[in-house]
Amino acid sequence: MKNSKDILISTFKSIAILSGLISSIASSQASPGFSASDNLGFQPGGTTSYTVPIATQINTTNLAILAAANAGVQDLGVMPRTSPSATILKNGALVIAFQANNGNLYTTGTQGVKNWGAGMMEGTSPSITLTANGYQIAFQANTGNLFIVGDSGPGDTRLGMRRGTSPSITTLYNGTTVTAFQANTGNLLTYGASGVRDWNAGMMVDTSPSITAVGRLNQFQIAFQANTGDLFIVGDGAPGSTGLGMMHGTSPSITTLVNGQTITAFQANTGNLYTTGYGGVRNWQLGMKEGTSPSISTIMIAGTTSSIIGFPWDAYQIAFQTNVGNLYTTGSFSNGGMDHGMAPNSSPAIVPMVAWVVPQERSRPVIINVGPFPVWSW
Repeated sequence: MKNSKDILISTFKSIAILSGLISSIASSQASPGFSASDNLGFQPGGTTSYTVPIATQINTTNLAILAAANAGVQDLGVMPRTSPSATILKNGALVIAFQANNGNLYTTGTQGVKNWGAGMMEGTSPSITLTANGYQIAFQANTGNLFIVGDSGPGDTRLGMRRGTSPSITTLYNGTTVTAFQANTGNLLTYGASGVRDWNAGMMVDTSPSITAVGRLNQFQIAFQANTGDLFIVGDGAPGSTGLGMMHGTSPSITTLVNGQTITAFQANTGNLYTTGYGGVRNWQLGMKEGTSPSISTIMIAGTTSSIIGFPWDAYQIAFQTNVGNLYTTGSFSNGGMDHGMAPNSSPAIVPMVAWVVPQERSRPVIINVGPFPVWSW
């Protein structure tokens, strides 16, 4: 097994490699379906089509997986008022973590269903991230403590969380993970290889932070709703208070684009979907369901062939529950309703990913997660 240094490369190195190869950049129309063995339609000199995987709790309270090899409604019940979290492993396997209707942490996806036998706090959701040897999942256990399980996860961190809130976990450049959460004091805290940090920033009750890795120095940014009701973004290069009001009881979602910039999606206090960060503040004029939060992901697909068709370095997509209760996506690609009604007080998970075709003698592209850097797995 390669260590993290072997599988992680910097943004600058990856850009330098790919920029010398890119001969054309074009967005594509979506079509469903992928599996670990699919080539995603990449052909030398050809075009490609792709749909980003989305996991959501539909209005039957079952888990639905869209735009994946096992797409469709799953025979897996999700606890009401909770949301799934999804990632894609280095081998292309889709993994979704969620609180099942028995209160336990479950995972499902390409590799099958697993009951972790770990009880979760009512009304909370897990967060999953790709790691060097698999993945880690952060969640609030039914004891009220932050737990982290999976690849080298410590289990019980013995750190108390605010009831009704959920953590957010990300993988840094060096391969270690860091988790952001609202502590039982109401403050924003982070936990990781460098220890525990209290940011001395009060969070709004019933809200959760979102964390993303940035840069090559094991840095990150965290977006959250402060106890003032405003969106705050803290961490490396972050502005602090944005002065943008959020809807009570909702949480933001932040991602790092392939160009290294961050963008945050949130439900504003007007009830509309907003983004801020890269590209400035934007009101999407799309109404969101009360008590729900958006999910934003970085998207890039490219191929290291003589003619590359892919998405721009600043592409992203957002999934959210509309004010009529349906799943909807928007972003760098066309807006679209997904014809799926969502369960009340639940939010979708959209998978951040980069994919490309490796040298022409390799017919299958590597499907991989993205922070500020691709995960190199040739």
